[in-house]
Amino acid sequence: MKVFFDTQESYYLAQFLPVASLLLNDQNHEVKFIFHQNEDNDLNHIKKVIDQSLISEHSIILKKAQVDDFYKLQKPNWIILGNTSISSEKYLNHSKTALMQHGIGPKSCTYSVSRIKTSVRFVEGQHRLNRLKSMFPDQKFIDTGFAKLDPYLNSNNSDGKTILYAPTFFPSSIELFPDNFPDLLKDYNFIIKLHSFSFRKDKYRDHVKKLKIWSQYSNVEIVDSYQINILPFMNKSDILISDASSVMFEFIALGKPLIWSNFYKLRWSYRGPLKYRLKRRMDTDQEFFRKISYECNSFKELNTGIQELMKNPNYKLEARKEIVNKLVGKVDGQCSERIVTYLKENL
Repeated sequence: MKVFFDTQESYYLAQFLPVASLLLNDQNHEVKFIFHQNEDNDLNHIKKVIDQSLISEHSIILKKAQVDDFYKLQKPNWIILGNTSISSEKYLNHSKTALMQHGIGPKSCTYSVSRIKTSVRFVEGQHRLNRLKSMFPDQKFIDTGFAKLDPYLNSNNSDGKTILYAPTFFPSSIELFPDNFPDLLKDYNFIIKLHSFSFRKDKYRDHVKKLKIWSQYSNVEIVDSYQINILPFMNKSDILISDASSVMFEFIALGKPLIWSNFYKLRWSYRGPLKYRLKRRMDTDQEFFRKISYECNSFKELNTGIQELMKNPNYKLEARKEIVNKLVGKVDGQCSERIVTYLKENL
């Protein structure tokens, strides 16, 4: 097969790599990662991501305007998408397309992305499968589980005092963390990983300002922007703190407890009478956060939450297992294998 992974955003790579690795182990397949260079995707950033991921010989960088013509010329058997766009349906004239949604989060786009037709979408769990089938009965959905987790399910390097803080870009809690928070919680070590948009988009520049301040503390490790896979840092951590992010579901799939930082600094266009926009942006799946996490509604509540979870790592364990089964699906290390099998059998 000729399989191209449409890496529109560099962080899609973490979801693609477990599947691509299986294909690359079989010399009968040609595998390429197609990176999009546009105003948000700095060329140097893309090159660092490629080098760090050890995929230079399998990577092609194209300007956004070149991508459609490239696929039309190359005619790969499969184009693997991490998101859909208006042009995705054009690919069906010359290739099959498979959507591997890059996250399993609560945002409404998790579902609405399937308004754009693909040959198949690989889905995480029966809950999401059933909901997507009811919303888009003419589309093809296959429950495979979340491939990104496969390489990390049986490893754990946490030390009993490390916390991963991984806020999303919007709505985010990061601006409501005080500048001296590492000193206020000095009994713990912190790994801080921001979403790549926080580094690349000007409207989130205050996030990076916070990082520069926190990087001065000895109990803080800052993850570079080109390190796109959060799973290795999850393995090193005992607790996750995050807001409205899919990483929360990934973390509980590893069997670990989390804190939901349910406090955000909203842009003016999401406040007051315009707050309905936030509800529209978030999906009803957000209610699952409350079931699986220790909920903190202000920074002041974090210390109590951390102490509780350090003492009781099985906090809400049964609820976490239930939600993993519902939203993450099969957690057996074989998700990538199921995807590759489908690609081979449905040329």
